[in-house]
Amino acid sequence: MEYKLFLPLFKLVSKILCHVFIVMLQLHITNLKERITNAFATITEDMLENTWRETDYRLDVLRATKAALVEVY
Repeated sequence: MEYKLFLPLFKLVSKILCHVFIVMLQLHITNLKERITNAFATITEDMLENTWRETDYRLDVLRATKAALVEVY
């Protein structure tokens, strides 16, 4: 029954921590959004073309070998 003495204190601390971490999380999410946007801005058309070309090549290899050769990195 002694735990009931600490229940109000626990609720108060929980509420404060929740508020602090939510604010921190919102700041981190805003920062993360900015970082993702900046990262997408650095992608060039050549990078996309090379990615598609490499993916197409790997799919051709899988089709030709009937998926017998699969490289794992």
